[in-house]
Amino acid sequence: MRIRTLRSNDYFSPEDGFHCAFYRTSPTLAGLHRHDFHEFFYLISGCLCHEVAGREPEVLEARSLVLVRPEQAHRLMAAGDQPFHVVNIAFPCEVMADLDRFLLRSGSPVSGSGGPPSGHEPGDAPAPACTVLSIQDGTRLMAEIGALVALPRDAAERRRLQLRRIVYAVDAWTGADGLSRDRDTGTDSGADRTLPAWLSDLLRQVERKEVFLEGIPALLRLSGRSHGHLARTVRRLLDLSPSELVNRHRLDYASNLLCVTDLPVLDISLEAGFATLSHFNRTFRARFGTTPSRFRRAASLDRNRSLL
Repeated sequence: MRIRTLRSNDYFSPEDGFHCAFYRTSPTLAGLHRHDFHEFFYLISGCLCHEVAGREPEVLEARSLVLVRPEQAHRLMAAGDQPFHVVNIAFPCEVMADLDRFLLRSGSPVSGSGGPPSGHEPGDAPAPACTVLSIQDGTRLMAEIGALVALPRDAAERRRLQLRRIVYAVDAWTGADGLSRDRDTGTDSGADRTLPAWLSDLLRQVERKEVFLEGIPALLRLSGRSHGHLARTVRRLLDLSPSELVNRHRLDYASNLLCVTDLPVLDISLEAGFATLSHFNRTFRARFGTTPSRFRRAASLDRNRSLL
């Protein structure tokens, strides 16, 4: 089996410190590969098939977060004709090596070496760490990534600190802290916050464009609940209002359009279901920590350098 190695100097310079890209359904996903750097990817919406060398492919659901170390050969594949939206961040081995030292753990065999060990056979390495984030944690991660990509290149120290902040959170979410998290609520296992079946189904339905564009009327129709019942349940279990739940999906859709199209920001705000540009700008900044225009400039999409 031929496995190529992706090199950090093809994706980011020491001055950049990381490579971030957003991808939508695309035929350009890379084949089986390793890296001489670390990376994580977060599946914002949809589903993807993730294959690790020597293991059966696994279908990932929305809000899946995967942390990949250099020795772990893998690839992502479209799951049939299912759409997806994913963000990927590649970063130097030194970031993870610093974390391993801080936590007094041995870490990866190559944490600080800058590349996979020679002669490493497919399937020898452990599988990448993977979890499914709660809605709240997914929102937090996207806000932190938005804050990172919005920082100017000459703010090197702030970029370095923000990157470490994100990587340390990703490391904890994917299992280093030993906590088992409920996939829907983000609470420790055993907490009495199990979602009712109708709400779990509604959370799947609201990922569809026609549902989040229609907004609250669609949530009421699909759930079969009164507005008061819906609002109380969503607030109690998700710590969101129904409007915040809808806007989360509208903003995910808008962020993708900012990355993969040249549409004016006003057109994107209308396409994503926002009645006014000021409302779009305000909610976008609250979610991603920056304006739509700065987000577009900072989050470059380079298909010729696809890590996925």
